[in-house]
Amino acid sequence: IENLNRVNTKTINVLGTYKTNAIVEITPSIDLVDLRLDGLANDPIIIKNLKQGKKIIIDGKEGTVLEEGINKFDDTDFWEFPFLTPGTNTITLNKNSCDVVIKYEPRYL
Repeated sequence: IENLNRVNTKTINVLGTYKTNAIVEITPSIDLVDLRLDGLANDPIIIKNLKQGKKIIIDGKEGTVLEEGINKFDDTDFWEFPFLTPGTNTITLNKNSCDVVIKYEPRYL
């Protein structure tokens, strides 16, 4: 479990030998038009219409995007669900007004 609390960037060192799906929990401290996350997929992950205090969960294991249990996939723009690769992963957010939790388990193949 990695925390990015109101910061723009964090480097995560992932153990394992194969890429692993990630679960990303985002809780905005203010309403946001959008949030861009880089470093969790080959292309950016963009979430739109974020509301203060309402947690959004992008689940790379289950393939879902939920805001307080309700489907929010229509407010996203990405090609693949979040994942991390073995070694160094640098995660970047374009705004520092969110608390972000990244959950993952190392994979060995």
